[in-house]
Amino acid sequence: MISDYAGKSSHPEGMILLDVQIGSVKRTTMFIVTLSKANFNVLLGREWIHGVGAVPSTVHQKIFF
Repeated sequence: MISDYAGKSSHPEGMILLDVQIGSVKRTTMFIVTLSKANFNVLLGREWIHGVGAVPSTVHQKIFF
């Protein structure tokens, strides 16, 4: 069971492991697939962002590597 920001719950459609490469860093990442009308395609957690040495910028709405 997954809850969105509005508190609505849904069941995941499935999970998939994908290799994500950012620059020279390659990391296998598990994604949970849901049916939703979100304004984003993927959520990356703090551990993942820091693990690849990224610097998120909310002002620029980008992640710098």
